[in-house]
Amino acid sequence: MKLTPGKWASLSFARDGTVVSVEKPESVEKFYVSPDIEAKYFRSMAAEELAVTAFFTKISLHLPSLTAPVPQEKRQDILMLTLSVLSDLKAWIRVLTGQYWVGYKERPFLEDSHTIAEVAPSSQRPIRHGKTGTAFEYGRPLDEVKWAEIGRRLERKERPRPSQLFFCDGLLDVLEDDLEQAVLALGVACEIEIQSLLDELVSRKPEELQKIFADTRFTFGVRVARTIKHLGGTPFGEFDQDAAQLVDKLYKMRGAAAHRGECVYEQRGKLVRLNRSTIGKFIHAVEKFFEWSEIQRASLL
Repeated sequence: MKLTPGKWASLSFARDGTVVSVEKPESVEKFYVSPDIEAKYFRSMAAEELAVTAFFTKISLHLPSLTAPVPQEKRQDILMLTLSVLSDLKAWIRVLTGQYWVGYKERPFLEDSHTIAEVAPSSQRPIRHGKTGTAFEYGRPLDEVKWAEIGRRLERKERPRPSQLFFCDGLLDVLEDDLEQAVLALGVACEIEIQSLLDELVSRKPEELQKIFADTRFTFGVRVARTIKHLGGTPFGEFDQDAAQLVDKLYKMRGAAAHRGECVYEQRGKLVRLNRSTIGKFIHAVEKFFEWSEIQRASLL
């Protein structure tokens, strides 16, 4: 990846045989799909350089082998490439900064809160979003370091894991005050994350062991404790006992939300209904779960 000079470097990398440049975000510009993106895109076409201004940034494609007018079938390929880069860019901003609202202007409750928040040198406070009376503080500003990291991931054509995106979607549901859907999304995020971790670990083991795992169904609790330990990792409960207990309760709530449409968990021998003031501790526990998973990946893969 080549970084061009500037306060925030533009990102330049090759994808599918085309050199792609992504300009740095502007501070309060919007990040959403414009209905006339294609018209904007092809009005700016030149023989060797193609640029699209959409979402909150600008994508430039260097196409030395093409001359105007570009055939229609090639235009579609170029547009799909651009949308792919923009989709990956949006996903990484959501995951690496926790700005889960990015790219979701179509959700009416967000109103103007789809904007990107850039870093203020004097402040590292969480960002407050939402204008419906149910706002909560979450996320970190997008700074130059994270921007450069996103560029490296785009160059390698990496996408966030589905579990990471489910977690961001769960936060959107919390903001919308749909706690049942939030519990489903957060529970699925944990389910997919542990399974993908175990699948990667097992794929490196002898074929006989792989077959045992393929033929055996382990409960969520077993997978985050005994199974991960058998594969050389640290059980989640040893990493953070409190978070492990909360994630276990969340996973059980997921089942109740899916089958009975209610979110209740046990606390001191009583069933307690989840609400906006108590879901925060479960979000924090899921964050710890992902932190633990990243440590396992770094040490075992």
